[in-house]
Amino acid sequence: MNKQIWKYEINVTGTIVEMPEDAIIRCVDSQYGGITLWVEVDPERSKVKRKFEVIGTGQNIPDIPLKYLGTVKLIHETLIYHIYEAYLL
Repeated sequence: MNKQIWKYEINVTGTIVEMPEDAIIRCVDSQYGGITLWVEVDPERSKVKRKFEVIGTGQNIPDIPLKYLGTVKLIHETLIYHIYEAYLL
């Protein structure tokens, strides 16, 4: 097993990301004005698709199974987004 930390950028409209299965999200934060995930992966594992939802403060939360990952502040802390992983069923 050869684990590494990989970085994925998330779009504010939500994103589907292909990453090695069993990857562990270690950090959600802003970088260079965008939303970034840092993920612990085993690069030799098969890739799977994972869906991430970005919900602004005051916006409706979809009525689907979600796991909260963290909150990110953008543009001098004037935009606050809450990042969730949606369970693909």
